[in-house]
Formats: sequence, C-alpha cells, structure tokens
Amino acid sequence: MVRGCESEDGGEERVTPYFRSNVQIELVGNTVGDHVPVSFTKILEAVDEFIRRSSGWILDKIVHFELCVAKYQPLRASSYIILPKKLVDKKAVLNIQNEDQKFLVWCLIAHKLNILAHNSFRVSHYTPHEQEIKLDGVECPVPLNKIPIVERLNNLRINVFGYEENEVFPLYVSKRVDEDCINLLLIANEETHHYCLIRNMSRFLGDLTKHKTKHHYCYRCLHRFAKDEILEEHLQYYNDHSPQHIKMPAKGENFIKFQNVHYQHPLPYIIYADFESLIVKEVHTSGNTEIIARHEACGYAYVIIGPDGRSVKPIAIYRGENVVKHFMENILKEKEELAAKLTSIVPINMTPQDELDFWSATHCSICKKALKGDSVRDHDHQTRR
Repeated sequence: MVRGCESEDGGEERVTPYFRSNVQIELVGNTVGDHVPVSFTKILEAVDEFIRRSSGWILDKIVHFELCVAKYQPLRASSYIILPKKLVDKKAVLNIQNEDQKFLVWCLIAHKLNILAHNSFRVSHYTPHEQEIKLDGVECPVPLNKIPIVERLNNLRINVFGYEENEVFPLYVSKRVDEDCINLLLIANEETHHYCLIRNMSRFLGDLTKHKTKHHYCYRCLHRFAKDEILEEHLQYYNDHSPQHIKMPAKGENFIKFQNVHYQHPLPYIIYADFESLIVKEVHTSGNTEIIARHEACGYAYVIIGPDGRSVKPIAIYRGENVVKHFMENILKEKEELAAKLTSIVPINMTPQDELDFWSATHCSICKKALKGDSVRDHDHQTRR
C-alpha cells in the first residue's frame, strides 16, 4: 500500500499489510481450485475495508500470494488396547480382541448377538456375521465423522464416548430416536485408538453417584435421572443441543477468590482533562469515504486531585495553537512532579486511637481474612495515615 505524505518533500508512505481468506472445506480433492475465487473475493473485500478505514491508501502491488492446503486426519479407531483396570472392574465394557481394523463392526455385531459367555471377547464369535454390517465404501478403521453413514446404512442408533483421566465424556451422540441404542467407548493411547462396546451404561457411569440403584442417563450431558419419565422430559429441551463435556476444577482450585488486592488501594492522584474543539468544514473524498468536517482542538483544561480529594494546584487552562502538543508537554511535566512526590516516603504517624484500632483488629481491612498473628502497620506514604 502507498499514499502521499503531506510534507515539504512530498514523499510517499508505504506499508505491507497482510490479508487472509476464510478456511474452505473441500471433500473432493479434484475440485480444490473451485474455492480459490471465493477465497480471493474475501481478500479483496478486506483490502477495500482497509482502504476505507485508512484514507489515502492505494494498492500498489501484491508482493506474495500463498495457497495452503491441509489434509484433515479424522480420529480413527485402530489396534487393540488393554482397558484401564478401573474400567475392567466395572464389568460393563466388552473389549473384543482382534488383529484387524474392524473394531466397530465387531462391536455392532456383539451388541446384536449379546453373547454373555465368559469368553465373549473372542472375535471368533462375531466373524461369521461380518456380512450383516453394511459399510459401502466406509474404510476401517471407521473415523468418528463416518459414524452417521454407518447408522444410515444399517438403520442403527450409535453413540460414542471418550475416556480420559478417569472422566467420561460424549464424542458423538446420534440424532436418531430409535429405542435400541448402541453405546461405544473410544479409548486411546499414544499410538492408536480403539472401539469397545458399552454393555451396561448405568454400571459404566455408576461411580458418578454413591447410589447403587439403576439410573437413566442423558447421553448428551451425562446427567443422571432416577426415573425414565424425568429423563424424557429433560430430552424435550436438550435434544437440539450439542454434546457437552463438563470439566470440574481440581481439588484446591475449586474456589474463586479475589487476588488483585492492590487494585483496592485508592489512587493518590487523579488528573481530569477536557478538550474543546472547533468544527472546521472540509470537503475531501477518498474511496467510499466522504469527509465533510473535522474537529480541530482549540483549547483544554485539566485539574489534579490529590489524596485528600482536593485540587493540588489551580486548574490549568490553555487556548491557542498546537493544543495537543502543548497538552502532552504539560502532562509530562506534571507526571515528573507527581512521581517525585510518590517516591518521597513520609514516616507513619499513629494516634492513640490508631494504636488501639491496630491491636484490637481481628481481620485484615483489605482481604477481610482473619489475622493469624501477622498484623502489619500499613500507612499512606503521602499523608502519614
């Protein structure tokens, strides 16, 4: 960008702004170029907005244009993973042991067959029924974003939950309302991910409450209900919302308290300033902006209020030329004078009543916490109080 300078030499001012478009999502690789004109239009709109907000700029040239393409790698379930002991002890999750990538398929078949034998984790129970699950081009391991396709192909209702740091949270909750629901657990380690079948949701989430009776859970927020009727009433208001992951603060960090105590200290000096200006008519057009008038400062006044609430000195008033420059010069001088006062510490001067109040105090006057033999004398360095 370039624009002329209002100086004697009539030079030019140059800047190099950066503009970017919105991210475009492309599902088919051979049509990436179709989104380039749309993205470039967004950049041109940003250029026009820059010119409108900063008058006088002209687009000189495009220095660099970069097109970035990032391949999305969705979360996939893969090789077999041993469940944490806490999940094994619940006896609510079926972890099928196999050596291929078809964990989702075996979990869906296991839900259908409902084999309760002690060796139900063996994949040999389910391989004869593999053709009963339709995938139609969905590759295994099946990523989360392909679960809706599997639901549609097989007329199923599938929910997927995650488990991390002893917490359960929803990853995908079906929009279908089928009565029969398949709940899956997607666990992960540093190398891979893996689907398991949740056979008993009430037992799986049982450690959320001390009551051992059966509960009914909302799969979107994992809130529990004692009766199915109450859950149905809850779902009427909640089905339109996305799944929620509630994260509670750690022990010791579950209290909010005011920490910036220094913000409660009153400021010793405050400067109040006010400018007066004249409206000067002006006709100037740049791009889509039309300037018809401008404010030109013609004077100012300011007053300094001290710790006692009174003005430190008479009100400063100025009318004339170069108002802003004159104001800044005076304010910097005032700053130096006030800084000198603030660095000059006056010793404390306590009256008999102050001494009595100090020794009888049981709580801090600032944070309101009980004193534990750590009382200190605090005073204003300007007023001795």
